[in-house]
Amino acid sequence: MGRTLLALILLLAAASPAYAQMTFIGQQPSAACYQSAAVSRGDREAIRVCNAAIEDQMMSAEVKARTHVNRGVVRIAARDYELALRDFDFASRLAPDLAADIEANRAAALIHLGRHREALTAANFALENHAQARASALFNRGVALEELGDMRGAYGSYRDAAQERPNWDLPLAALDRFQVIELS
Repeated sequence: MGRTLLALILLLAAASPAYAQMTFIGQQPSAACYQSAAVSRGDREAIRVCNAAIEDQMMSAEVKARTHVNRGVVRIAARDYELALRDFDFASRLAPDLAADIEANRAAALIHLGRHREALTAANFALENHAQARASALFNRGVALEELGDMRGAYGSYRDAAQERPNWDLPLAALDRFQVIELS
């Protein structure tokens, strides 16, 4: 269960990125930080809870990395994208085996910063390295491609995200914005 990822969407606009936080079980500070990320809390208290969790000297490197990912997700909710990227960088150094899912989250922050080529690279890395948050990575790739003007690629990524997670509204809403016309 400790390695399970829960996809969470931050809906800011029609083509907002998706991100996934790292799950924790229990009452430790890292679990409280996860809860803040799970409900997209970006307030001072959520940041404080995550900071307290990261200061816990008793956690393993992997738990600390997951907590940095969750603080990064909280920072995205707080619209502090540069600090979110710092958390993702630190998490990548602590736990390289989590890189695919970290990159899915990095793509979301980069999209918010308007750095769409970098976001595309991050989303592609997540997909090529089998991120557990595959639907989020597909959706973020779709957003990046759409912003870069590749409508056909964007449509395909949104379609794949919708197939990966059939009841997820965000890729379905993105697909509704497209009109597919067959050319003879």
